[in-house]
Parts: sequence; C-alpha cells; structure tokens
Amino acid sequence: MSMRFLQVLISSLLLALAGCSDPDSRVSEGGIGGSGDGNVAEGGIGGSGSGTTTGYGSIYINDARHYQIAEDALVYLDGELINPATINPVGAGLPLGLVAEFLLGEDVNEELTSGTVIKMEANHQVIGPVTSLDPLEVLHQPVRTTATTQIVNTDLQTLQLGDELQVAGLREPSGTLRASRVAAPATVAHWQLIGRISEFSDDSFRIGEQLIERAGSPHIDCQDPLANGRKVLLRAQPQPDFNEGDALTGLLSIRCLSEGLNTFDAELPAELPATTDGFITGLNLLGGTLIGVDLDGQQVDLSNLLPALLSTVSGLDLGSHIEVDGILDTETGVLTARRLILRDELSLFRLIAPVAALQDGTLSVLGQEVLGLPQLSGDLFDGLSTGDTVELLGFISNGVLYAFKVTETAPQPVSLQGVISDINADAGHVLIAGIPFLLESADSISLLGEDGLLSSLVEVVDGVICGVLLPFLCPQEDQPPVVSDQLVGMLAEVSETALIGEILQGGDLILTNPAP
Repeated sequence: MSMRFLQVLISSLLLALAGCSDPDSRVSEGGIGGSGDGNVAEGGIGGSGSGTTTGYGSIYINDARHYQIAEDALVYLDGELINPATINPVGAGLPLGLVAEFLLGEDVNEELTSGTVIKMEANHQVIGPVTSLDPLEVLHQPVRTTATTQIVNTDLQTLQLGDELQVAGLREPSGTLRASRVAAPATVAHWQLIGRISEFSDDSFRIGEQLIERAGSPHIDCQDPLANGRKVLLRAQPQPDFNEGDALTGLLSIRCLSEGLNTFDAELPAELPATTDGFITGLNLLGGTLIGVDLDGQQVDLSNLLPALLSTVSGLDLGSHIEVDGILDTETGVLTARRLILRDELSLFRLIAPVAALQDGTLSVLGQEVLGLPQLSGDLFDGLSTGDTVELLGFISNGVLYAFKVTETAPQPVSLQGVISDINADAGHVLIAGIPFLLESADSISLLGEDGLLSSLVEVVDGVICGVLLPFLCPQEDQPPVVSDQLVGMLAEVSETALIGEILQGGDLILTNPAP
C-alpha cells in the first residue's frame, strides 16, 4: 500500500465513529479500583468520564456509549438529587443534551462503551435571561446553536430580551458556548453560570462579559482562594428586574470546579480508565510535534498514540472538537490517550483550494462561502488575499460551512475530504461537504474495505463507473448509470480535481465506509 493511501486510511479512521464494543470485554477480571468513600453507590469504581446525554435506555453518552444506571446511583441535575428510576424508561429526570460527568462500576468494558453508572452530575452551563438576540447571549455568554442542538419549549426566532433560558454545551476557545441543549424552563429555582473568573477583586469578578457582585458572604466551596482563571459554578437568586448590562447579585453559592475529569472525591486507584470530550483550548508541542492537548483544563497526553496517528492529529488546532479514551493518572490528573475521535465526524471537512473572495470574516472557496469561527487573536482569515491557496479545516452546520483552522499553502491542485451528504442521481453529482462532484468525471475510484485496506481500483471507461466492489454504481444492461443513495454517509476524498463552473470534476476519488 502506498504512503498516500496510508495517509488517507489514517485520516478516515480518525473520522470514523467509535467501533462497536464487546460487552463481555472487561477492564480486568473482577474490575479495577477500590470502593468509594460514601459519596458513590456501593461497589468498586471501574471508570470515569464526561460527555453529552444523547439517548435513553438507560442513558446514552455521545451516541456510542450505552450505560445502565444503578438503582442506588447518586444522580444530580443542577444541584438537585434526582431519582435514577425517572431516567429510564420515561426520561423525565435527566434531559438529553446535557453535559454529564460520571463514575462507572466494575462492569465497565475496555472501551468504556458499556457499564453501569454509579454516580452522575449534570449541569446547564448557564440558566438566566437572554441579554442579546443577535448574536444570542444568555447572561452575556455567547451561545452558538448547530443542527444537532436540542431546542426545547422555545422558538429562537421569537425570543425576547429577558426571556429565561437553560443552555447546556461546551465552551469553544473563544468563550462561546456551543449549545447541545437550549430550553425555556417552566420554572426557574435559581440562575446558574459555569465559566472562568476574570477581573477578580474583593467586591466583584466577571465570567465572560457578565459582572458578578460578591455582596454578602455566599457559600464558597473551594480549597484555594478565588482568583482569575479559576473555573467556577455559581448559583444566584433570579433578579426580576434584570436588564442587559446589570451586575448579577444575590449569589447563593460559588463552587470551584476541577481542572479535568470530576472524580467526586472518591477513593481511586492510581490509574483509572476514562473518557472525555471537548474543544481543544491549548496545545503541547515538542519540536513542532503535537504531543498533548488541553480540553478546557483536562490535560491529554497523546504521546502513546501511533506516530502515524500523531502526524494526522497535528493538523488540528484550537477549536477542534475531539473525544478521547485512555487512562487517567489520578495523582496528576493527566489522561493518556489510547484512542482519539473527531466529534464533528459527520460534518467535518478538509479542503485545499484557492481563495475566490474575502469579505467581513467570510471566505469564498470552491463556490461556497465559509465563515471563520471567532478566534482569541481576531479574524481567522486575517492576512489572506484573493488567489491565495489555503487549507481549511472545519465543519458544516445547517448547510453553512465553518472553518476553525486555516493554513496558507503553496499553489497546488484542489483536494476535498468530507462526508457525502446527498446525491443528485439525475445529474450524477454527489455532495461532499456540500460541494458537488461529478462522479463520472473521476479518473479513478478507490474503495477502502472494512479492514482499511485498499480493496479495488475502479476505472472510469466511457463515462460508466463500474467494478466488482461497487455494484451499486454499475448500470443494468440497456439502462443509463444511476448514482445510488448507498453513497450517502460514506467518507470521500477527491484529489487533483478542479472546479469547472460550479462543479468539481476530474481527479481521484477514495471512498470509505464509516465504522458501524
């Protein structure tokens, strides 16, 4: 297999969904870890993690992780203890779209995709009034919704300033909340805000642009003094007359949060299987090689991954959304990665092409407009000019292309990697990351099999694509070729192609089926 195909294989593996797990595969016989300290349900601890609730039965985390919930599990939602029995089967106790932290029992499997939850805590990142409509802000925290955001009991188009919302999600490096859930609650017991302190003084501090007054002596649950950069969860009494620009008063409590996975002060072994996900907020480079990342305080060591995987991962940057499985050093808090998955797998794209136009933070390339995500250092596209060749890494949401990394490169042929999201059978087009490609114009089509090996090379002869491993592309006798909808969902990379009119044509196409 050529180096080029190896590189494509590695990229495809990173983009693939987590593989199916063997429910009988255990961390070790009899489990790993010791008993809790009374703060967890009875039984040993086999794993730790965090992720987004995505389904019931008992609970799914990040789609691929399916956990039962112990009858005596301690489950908290926004500080309130809830009955585990309400989570499954009725789903009344724990909404979907929440970022949850959890401990798993000894029955956890090696991939941490099955097991039993013995303790879980889930919080909305912000509960409070809308302080801006365009862009959307709640308690002065910018909120970004995507195609996967759960919108509950509200219409974002009819929101008014002062309307109360609950928002769950993860912080991007810019400070924006990428929302996994936005809901209008029937009642609000308290306002809530999770974030990092800035502009700290004896009387006040800020989280983002929200000013918080420290009048009185609210309960502070911190081992060390409050300071700039400290990640906290605060709760406050609702303020009926709160207006945009007002300080948040009436604090009920301030709680310091851990700079990584929450282990709930339980008694733990020196090493514990763990999983987490988040946006890369810091990079650890050694000689130009990426050896680790920071996921909003969780340090991740990538040095044990295969060098080939590292060469691909090194193309990522601040803002990449990744999920990591590995071993947590409970003394240092560092998670040593065994597996890394891109969480925006079904909408991620990578392209190399010349810039057609630039205007107000928007870049035009391959006939599409691409928006640059806000950066700590300003406009993502600063310094670029029309005609420059760039490599873009980003994702698609609601049909809009967003880039979180741009690199100027030497002039070279156009290439595109992404998921086939749709087809136009009549015209023979497939949409790769929303960009049309004419199938019959391909010079060759390659298929990577389930084992990741190149299985066949399909030649294009007289405009008819056919081959043993791609029978769905072969026309029946006396019938024109038809593009099959079986292509939808496949990973695709087309190299050395060209934009002719509004359609990519020519070049080599490689297809990969995502792992089940």
